[in-house]
Amino acid sequence: MEDSYWRALLGASHGATVWTGSPWPAIVAAFAYIGSWTKENLHYLLPYLGILIVQATRFLAHVESRLPCSPAWLLPGLAILALIPNGASSLQNSLQLQLTDTRTRAAEWIQQTIPNGTGTA
Repeated sequence: MEDSYWRALLGASHGATVWTGSPWPAIVAAFAYIGSWTKENLHYLLPYLGILIVQATRFLAHVESRLPCSPAWLLPGLAILALIPNGASSLQNSLQLQLTDTRTRAAEWIQQTIPNGTGTA
């Protein structure tokens, strides 16, 4: 769609966010805009990450304030839950780096299997 359309949509959502005090118009507009991008353009999402983090924090604070008795484990528990995928990926990468390099394994196999003086291509 045209760039002016998206600018008008984002401007209107910002106005609605300020007027209502709710972050949802900005969130919906941001994801509508981001949803129109092709996969190659997703690196342009980086400027939105700060806004999304602030809005997610506001949302969690709003949910916590609405609970009759806020459990002390709610926010730390959600933070830990959010860190699990990165922790699992980091652990997987660390385990992968501890394995013997495939070039080393190939060299050992060649030394054990191919007789001395034989050429390899």
